[in-house]
Amino acid sequence: MRYLKIPFRLAYKIYFLTLFFASLAIAYPFFSFLLAKEERWPRAFYWMQKWGTLLRYASGIFIRYKSKKQFPEPPYVVVSNHGSYIDTVLMYCIIPDYFVFMGKGELKDWPLFKIFFTKGMNILVDRSNIRASHRAYQRAHEELSKKRSVTIFPEGGIPATAPKLDRFKNGAFRLAIEHQVPIVPITLVNSWSAFNSNELYCGEGGPDVIRVVVHKAISTKGLTDKDLIHLRQQAHDVINKPLLEDESRR
Repeated sequence: MRYLKIPFRLAYKIYFLTLFFASLAIAYPFFSFLLAKEERWPRAFYWMQKWGTLLRYASGIFIRYKSKKQFPEPPYVVVSNHGSYIDTVLMYCIIPDYFVFMGKGELKDWPLFKIFFTKGMNILVDRSNIRASHRAYQRAHEELSKKRSVTIFPEGGIPATAPKLDRFKNGAFRLAIEHQVPIVPITLVNSWSAFNSNELYCGEGGPDVIRVVVHKAISTKGLTDKDLIHLRQQAHDVINKPLLEDESRR
């Protein structure tokens, strides 16, 4: 009898997704309880960090810091490139302080995982709806006012050209300026190699060591809207530098 041979990287993707959703299904009642009240959200965040770490280790994904700067005192705005669906999990493993994620509206269609974005702890951004986008932006204002950090992928999604960096949107930088809080740029150098598709259920993957650069925080003290474009470009250049260096070595 002939056995069906599945390429390793495809088999790995199936294994990871099975582990991802099975572990969430087991933990779902627990997270539902924690997410039901705002005062429990920090505890939910703590256990999301633990779950993300367990998921990484069980799937053979490790983090190696090429450079790790000390995070400033919260609140701050984290901006990172976005090359893979594993990036969301990685953020919970990299950022030490409680933060609120601003994620694209499509996350509401993810089975089980959507609970983290539909129960109020994190923020869904529907860019196709101006009113919804404005509400999401106002919610981010409220979170920063409560001294909670905010994390955003300023490319607005996984670009088709990933790992090549796409143009940044203004929202994260406008928030930081208006609240006079630091920008913390993070480069995920090769996360795209672990999940090399911008479609969750497509493409292939494999265990890997994800190289991460946590850059020095960029101060926004004294900046105004006139500095928005310069700040956005500064963060873009900082995040892009390790990506360009990695590209030159490939």
